[in-house]
Amino acid sequence: MKLEQFEKDDLKSLTEHRWFKVLEKLVKDMETSLLKEFKFANLADVWVWAKLNWVQNKLAWAEYLINMAHSNTKVLKKIEVK
Repeated sequence: MKLEQFEKDDLKSLTEHRWFKVLEKLVKDMETSLLKEFKFANLADVWVWAKLNWVQNKLAWAEYLINMAHSNTKVLKKIEVK
C-alpha cells in the first residue's frame, strides 16, 4: 500500500492516540473473554460452536486492523532512521 506523507503522519498519530490505546485494550479484553468462554463452553452444542466462531472472526479482524496500523508505523520509523 502506497501512502502519501500526510497519511503516514496521520497513521503514526493514530497509533499514538489515547483512544487507539483504549481500542487495543478492548481487543485484548475480547481475546480474554473468548478464551474464558471457550474454556467453559459446551463444545457438543452446535450453537456454541457458531457463537465462538463469530467471536473468533470478530477478534481476528480487530487484531488485524491494529496490527496493520502498527506494522505500517514501524515501517515508517525504519524509513525515517535512514
